[in-house]
Amino acid sequence: MVRKAGSLSLTREQGRTVRHALVILGLCLAAYYPSLSGEFLYDDVRFVEDNEAIRSLAPSSIASFFTDPATLAPVGWKGIYRPLRTLDFAIDWAISGGKPWFFHLRNVLYHALGSVLLMLVLMELFAQRGKSFATRAGFPGAVLFALHPVHTESVAWITSRGDVLVLVFLMLALLAHLRGKRVAAAIILVIALLSKESAVVFVGLAVVVDLYRGEKRRYGWYGVYTAIALCYVVLWNLIMPSPEFIQMPGHLSRWWGGSYGANLLTMSKGYLLYLHRLLFPVDLLIDYHVPALGGIDVGSAVSIAVLVALLAAAIRGGARSRLALAFFFIALFPVSNLMIKVGIPTAERFLYVPAVGVMILVSPWLARLKPRLVAVVFACFFLLTFHRCYDWRSMEALWGATNARAATPRGLSQLISKDLLAAHEAQKKLRSAPLGRKREQAAAVRRHAEAVIRRTDQLIGLYRDEIGMPPDLLGSRALSMKANALMLLGRPEEALEAADQALRISADKEQLAPSAWYNAALACQELGQYASAAKNLAKAKEVGYESGGDLTPAIATLWNRAAAEAEAIGNLPLAVGHYRRSWEALPDRTRNAVAAAGLARLRGRARISSQDRER
Repeated sequence: MVRKAGSLSLTREQGRTVRHALVILGLCLAAYYPSLSGEFLYDDVRFVEDNEAIRSLAPSSIASFFTDPATLAPVGWKGIYRPLRTLDFAIDWAISGGKPWFFHLRNVLYHALGSVLLMLVLMELFAQRGKSFATRAGFPGAVLFALHPVHTESVAWITSRGDVLVLVFLMLALLAHLRGKRVAAAIILVIALLSKESAVVFVGLAVVVDLYRGEKRRYGWYGVYTAIALCYVVLWNLIMPSPEFIQMPGHLSRWWGGSYGANLLTMSKGYLLYLHRLLFPVDLLIDYHVPALGGIDVGSAVSIAVLVALLAAAIRGGARSRLALAFFFIALFPVSNLMIKVGIPTAERFLYVPAVGVMILVSPWLARLKPRLVAVVFACFFLLTFHRCYDWRSMEALWGATNARAATPRGLSQLISKDLLAAHEAQKKLRSAPLGRKREQAAAVRRHAEAVIRRTDQLIGLYRDEIGMPPDLLGSRALSMKANALMLLGRPEEALEAADQALRISADKEQLAPSAWYNAALACQELGQYASAAKNLAKAKEVGYESGGDLTPAIATLWNRAAAEAEAIGNLPLAVGHYRRSWEALPDRTRNAVAAAGLARLRGRARISSQDRER
């Protein structure tokens, strides 16, 4: 009878676990339903929409995902090696034909699976207090994780597929390790690392969960896990053509604040920001900038004091609180800017795996509260997540929401781009508008162009006053767009100044600022500086500016205009030099008859004029 009762009890617990899993799945699908109608958003374009590599699932294509890191994206792939994520995108593309909703759905399903696996991990951790308690205590933490609004970026953004994948495999590996299936855990760790490099934290997580459960130290297996992580690092270095950090717009290639000490102080405020977002997940943003610090201020002092107090409380609070804190900081370490320069100080997606540590702490507490109170908490989180998903449906909604709550560098840059595009659209309508609507369209051009200028100045101010450094590539791009807007307003002198500033910022990265050269050329042309305009336009062509047509005839025309001006004032050698440059740019008698005629006409006269000057 005892055996039957035990068997019946176990069956009931299994049934309850299945029901809990189905509840978590349903809640995830409901909370993230608005994200299913989302489009491909900024990085999604290069990793998915424009990535020809994921169009095929042929064996050779699949193999290339693991051997050729350039299959990750057409541009901006250096420094990233996540072949399983790329393979997963290829599977999505093959099934859906490139429909964004299917990619979003897969993200939500992975998030639901990761949440269910988290529930099983929590049940294993709490199993020493009985199966019934473990089942009850594991469920609330998993639901809280599934519905927490701070995870919206990781789930609703297709590019964050690596985050939801790595959680699934980390939880599977931990579950296998906790159940004594360490060979399986090692194999799953390999899969997790090929999904995202942050899976290296598994080594530390395995150690701390064993310490929590008071089990015998498995030093041999810790060594195996460490060896796997080191092999991944070696593989990464062998496959990547260049190990250095590749700077991207909006990312830093040095310590935040300019030095390691300033970086530590800045990140102390970043940790406080993380704590705030976990406890009060409102006014969420895709882009945060933590003001860089050169020394201790009130904010960093408070942050350090809070962190020390939390550490002391965790140490005194018992084994579970120590495990929760250790799990959180170990999982956060790869993106904490303490050893590796991540490029950005903080991001909500960085909290996706570390938040598991918080769930370890709070899940048993939630199980002891009245069900109605817990339901209210879950309902609030559900509504916040549901609402936040609407921000992730389009670029306009995403960056508009970001800058409505706080001005951030990348958010401002996106809005500057949109305003400049709107200004150009209004300019097109102005050219063809009936006479009665000319004034209306001109006002629209002016309104959008002035918004570009205002937001660019705000962006540069952010870098100068709060980030504490000169504008990076993002600032260069914004200044180039400001120059374009100033040209639309008929202010070429200021446009040239803005374009020159953009080029000074990216002087060693000219290939990233082709539009600045082009805008400098437009401004010089408007000011009658034709030789400078020709040089700038030639540089724009050299560094890859795409204007929808060949720039060569325009370059030749500008040199011809410069030559005509020199000829008009009697500087014949200079005129010949300009005609020669025009001919070198476009050596075609039909298309560049002006340069051919000018050279034929002036070569002899230029020599005579030179001899007269010598006399």
